[in-house]
Amino acid sequence: MGMYNILKTEVQCAYCKNFFEGNIQFKFGDTWLYEYSIGDAIKWGGLDVGSSSYDKVKVYGLLEEDKCLICGLEIEYEYDIIVEKNIIKCVIPISSMDEYNSTDGNYHVL
Repeated sequence: MGMYNILKTEVQCAYCKNFFEGNIQFKFGDTWLYEYSIGDAIKWGGLDVGSSSYDKVKVYGLLEEDKCLICGLEIEYEYDIIVEKNIIKCVIPISSMDEYNSTDGNYHVL
């Protein structure tokens, strides 16, 4: 995956409905293994992917775990990370990969 950042956030298992803290890798902003949480501002000015000028963008995210840490069943591991005015707003299970095709799979401007 090359250089990327990490979003530390709670994810929910679709089977047991429990939440656990997961690490979601993504490439947007200055990609230098920065760790983020929901509500954090994206850093810029280095190995930039995307642009700080976008008002709203969804960013492709890949959960480091592929199984629930509680029940052990396979879980969704691809996510849309919603970024508005460079602030990470939320994360949801991915709706479609199609929109990411124009940007090497990293992000899609909304």
